[in-house]
Amino acid sequence: MKHRNICIGIIFVIVCTTTIFAQKGWRNNALFRLNSPDWVQTGGPGGGYVNDIAIDPSNPSILYAAGSGDGIYKSTDAGDKWILHQFTDAGGAQIIEIDPQNPATLYCDFQNFSKSIDAGLTWQQSTVGFGNDVQVHAFKLDPTNNSVLYMAGVGHHPHQAVVYKTEDCAQSWQNIMRCFF
Repeated sequence: MKHRNICIGIIFVIVCTTTIFAQKGWRNNALFRLNSPDWVQTGGPGGGYVNDIAIDPSNPSILYAAGSGDGIYKSTDAGDKWILHQFTDAGGAQIIEIDPQNPATLYCDFQNFSKSIDAGLTWQQSTVGFGNDVQVHAFKLDPTNNSVLYMAGVGHHPHQAVVYKTEDCAQSWQNIMRCFF
């Protein structure tokens, strides 16, 4: 009986989704439609996949992509062509963020957490305060103060959730996780 209800639910979702797509005139992929003013296909960065994209707030034609590869991809023509800025050491990045007040300053999770002050050409590891004891999973700049960043991750010893904060543009970090779940 339980399997029958699950099958009926799946069929219901498929029928509803197909009906909505048909009513909207969408075919195949509802998120990417060729010949649509909503989406434009670019060549994309090479290497396989992209996990994160950052757009320069002062120049929307400048894009950075993190994902596959041993570096950060950069486009200066709104995604038509991409150049790989390789890291000096092996490893990739999955997250990238641009300082909105200083677009030449980038942050990414290469070597756990790194900072570039030259638009991604060179990177400096910035893990003072947590080092290799934490695996970074996410980070965000404070939208009102570009000196402040927050980082969330998992501590290795002991294995638990952690949240760190920097108030000096990622020069040093403090653990601000005060409660445990």
